[in-house]
Amino acid sequence: DAIEGVALAAMPREGAVVALCRKSTGATRDTYIVLAPIESEPGDLRYRRGRLVTVTSRYWNRAIDQLGDSGAGTGLCVLHTHPGEGVPEWSDDDNSADEELARFLFGEGFLSPEAPLLSLVASHSDLRGRALSHDRATGAVTMRAVDRVRTLSPEGLRIQSTVDRVRPAGAPDVPAHADRSVRVFGREGQRMLADLHIAVAGNGGVGSMVGEQIARWGIGRMSGWDPDIVKDVNINRSAVFTFADAALRRPKAQALAEALPSFALVHDVHVRWSDRDVRDPAEFTALLDADAVVMLVDDAPPRHFINRLAFAHYIPVLDGGNAIRSTAEDDAS
Repeated sequence: DAIEGVALAAMPREGAVVALCRKSTGATRDTYIVLAPIESEPGDLRYRRGRLVTVTSRYWNRAIDQLGDSGAGTGLCVLHTHPGEGVPEWSDDDNSADEELARFLFGEGFLSPEAPLLSLVASHSDLRGRALSHDRATGAVTMRAVDRVRTLSPEGLRIQSTVDRVRPAGAPDVPAHADRSVRVFGREGQRMLADLHIAVAGNGGVGSMVGEQIARWGIGRMSGWDPDIVKDVNINRSAVFTFADAALRRPKAQALAEALPSFALVHDVHVRWSDRDVRDPAEFTALLDADAVVMLVDDAPPRHFINRLAFAHYIPVLDGGNAIRSTAEDDAS
């Protein structure tokens, strides 16, 4: 929001702003984290034909100076605007400028090959983006479209798909059986829920209930972690566990994951489960794929780990649990 607001303030002319950014690499997707903008100073922007903006070398030099003071792997993001409503289109000038920028920043070594370079274009109603990379051997510049944008602010989390997001072939529209949810969230809201990936760390009593409700809302992708197995003493406070699960000593994460498709609003819900500790290095990238994490673990170490990881990668966390204080007369505690 901050970077868009700075650039859109130039209306009716185009605006532009440069920011530092970082790349978060998950198991199935890359996320580009745009940091605070490097606000322009007088003389940093130049205009052609009165309204078409160009970022000057002075502005880029200041950005490169800040890049040098940042950690390894830090990259740059440039956002410019096409004032008005509707989906912004990449112009020939935009394409040429992005290719030239990638060849300069990567070719001159200001950006390491693995550092992100992101180009965004915004109107007053829509946003598009693309990640730029450069092959030094051939000089070719590759542009990969950004298909979703997450905005995390004190006001909340906003997630929107861009016009470049391609729905999987044969993906169903909002089903008729989702009617009651559609009355609450609307059809577009229901599509948005189906596009979310929610991670649930801790799949016991509260975790299984949360997992059930998330599936009934219509979340389309879920991941669950719990190293514990189902015991008969768990049955009274679980939404899905059975005595058969306890007899088989099934992992809690597996029992929850295999129960979800039977009542999930999205019939082809994708569920990944693991009976490893969420701190296991093998699970690290899978956790980074999530749009949000629901943390329902018992112990402090995994809670601290998830908090640190989520803070570093800008993933919102909902923390929960329960406390039981008995008033029974025969309670010895």
